Amino acid sequence: MKKILSVLALGLCLMPALAQSDDFGLWTSLGAQKDINKKWSVGLGTECRFENNVSTVNRAGFDFGITYKPFKFLRFGIGYVYMRDRYPAETNINYSSVENEDDDGNVYYTEEQNGYNQNASFRRDKNRVFFQATGRYKLGRFTLSLRERLQYTHLQPTHITRNRYRTCELTEDEALIYELTDEPFWTVTTDGQTRYFSEEPTAFNGDYYAMTTTERLKASKHRLYLRSRLQVSYNVKGIPLEPYASFEVSNNLRDGFALKKRRWTAGVEYTLNKRHTFGVAYIYNNGADDDNEGNLHAVSIGYTIHL
Repeated sequence: MKKILSVLALGLCLMPALAQSDDFGLWTSLGAQKDINKKWSVGLGTECRFENNVSTVNRAGFDFGITYKPFKFLRFGIGYVYMRDRYPAETNINYSSVENEDDDGNVYYTEEQNGYNQNASFRRDKNRVFFQATGRYKLGRFTLSLRERLQYTHLQPTHITRNRYRTCELTEDEALIYELTDEPFWTVTTDGQTRYFSEEPTAFNGDYYAMTTTERLKASKHRLYLRSRLQVSYNVKGIPLEPYASFEVSNNLRDGFALKKRRWTAGVEYTLNKRHTFGVAYIYNNGADDDNEGNLHAVSIGYTIHL
């Protein structure tokens, strides 16, 4: 029991103790594996991820893979993954070039905020293929493993809805009320004429002078990452129980091998009758690769049947 606790403690030490998360999720998976012979095996599975504090299905998909084990210490794998991901709404401030004139009559331009664009949440299909190699080394009842996975992801094009909000123009009397009540506004002087614009239109009359809705195309994208994972597990004597801890990094190969995400995991697997494997784990993601998870804490629950 002390050894089990030591392994779990190692995994927890790898996790950032003061990590702050913008979200919490629950990841669920079901899978099946079949050994063709001593060297070849196939597997398929399905996955559903609940994020946004477990209130939204952020991903649903399935995967298929083939594994080849030429030696006990070395495995190769190739696979395909289909995912349908949800992307949250995005808000971006909009600026416009404004012509100004100083006291000497010189014209100059400034970039002034005149509203914002808001993209509604949307869903996008993603197709991924990967190739991986895993090396394993046993040390007593401990197993150390290093997995290197090269993955290519194609994000399919999709349409999104965009609302364009623009700030309202104030009359001189309205601007005076803004000034008396300390509401934010800015002025623009053109050809000796001064105009007033609200930075927060809802503070005065609850309306914008312009709001339009358009459909925009999100073009397809391509991502190429190398994901490296180091893992340590412990085989409990007399019990088909295997606690483990791992650390994984994702590097963008199309961006100078830039580090985009780190993942810490600590969990345990229990195999019943050599056929049914149940797993539960705690995951912390820091950063975002083509999975776009961001800073996220998640509990993972999975089941695999060995045919």
